[in-house]
Amino acid sequence: AAAASAAAGGSSGSSGSDAPEQYVRVGAFTTVALGRVVYDRPHYHQRDALFPVGYEARRLFAHPLQPGALIDIIFKILDNGDDPMFKVHCEDARLCFVGRTANEAWSQFCGRFSDAYRDVPDGLYAFGLSLRGVREVLEKAAGSSRCEHYVFRFCQPVADRDASMRELPVNPSGCVRAEPFLRKLVVEASKHHRVRAAASGGAGNGAEEEEDRLRARENTSKSTSAGLAGNMGAGIQYRLSKKVLKETIRVGHSRIHGRGLYAKRRILADEMIIEYIGELIRPCLTDKREHYYDSRNIGTYMFRIDDSQVVDATMKGNEARFVNHSCEPNCIARIINVEGQKKIMIIAQRAIDLGEELTYDYKFPIEDTKIACSCGAANCRGSMN
Repeated sequence: AAAASAAAGGSSGSSGSDAPEQYVRVGAFTTVALGRVVYDRPHYHQRDALFPVGYEARRLFAHPLQPGALIDIIFKILDNGDDPMFKVHCEDARLCFVGRTANEAWSQFCGRFSDAYRDVPDGLYAFGLSLRGVREVLEKAAGSSRCEHYVFRFCQPVADRDASMRELPVNPSGCVRAEPFLRKLVVEASKHHRVRAAASGGAGNGAEEEEDRLRARENTSKSTSAGLAGNMGAGIQYRLSKKVLKETIRVGHSRIHGRGLYAKRRILADEMIIEYIGELIRPCLTDKREHYYDSRNIGTYMFRIDDSQVVDATMKGNEARFVNHSCEPNCIARIINVEGQKKIMIIAQRAIDLGEELTYDYKFPIEDTKIACSCGAANCRGSMN
């Protein structure tokens, strides 16, 4: 299990994070700080583990000398030049051991208590560096994709994320508080974009994973030559997207803004991905609700269907509200008709690879007060409106 907390920093030869740091708890093990990944010194990572500087964790063990009692052991990784320093510390027993490797430090500690901790396989496990939850969070950390010797196991490396963090945008006035307040706007569903025609290739593309579902989706896409032209085709794709939603997308930290939506598998062009769900309200209530949410520092998520209906996903939404804006999107927002009801669907505009973030163009109305865009696309307009 993981929970969000404070932000992390960075220094030369290492990389910080623009997203809240993740804290991991697995049973009696808890991380206190995940530190920062050091990518330019080879001894700070190996094939199956990352050794972030400033890493600190705690683990509760049965006390070796007092039956029925627990002992709190602290694990730290410190910067020691070319080699990291691994530290095992126990305040209760007033013991402290250091080593150049996790196994060395842990072996010294275990040597004081004979076979009391023989169930712990090695130092990496004791430090928590081999636990899936810890590795997943560290693999998403800035700088991890630049570690040459490390082999990613749970997440796909994102190289451009680190490059964007090294060049932070500069506020025009020099102070964010001196800049105008950017009002949250209601997203307009695009009626001017045509969904691209279904791919003519067979079901062989990406058929190794979820072959049956992908073939069904592709056949459905072929049967509707205009993508969403027929209500029957739209209804079939809509129901299929509901069945495989958990296997298709996940929420994660985004380099564009806050959280984003990522593909858990390869997604075909013109495939319906997720419905934008929320409370259906009248347009006259949007401003009133926006002011209410702003007064309580709540992010506003609204999507206009037509002149008489707006979907408010702020309090009753799903993962679709985390899809970020991009000037070069891989998805499109489209209104479809399913059994007489209008639905807002996020649809793949092209083939989307595993681990790629889903984005679409918000199409905000043009205003004098601009909302800065941080999508990082080659053709970025610089603002969302």
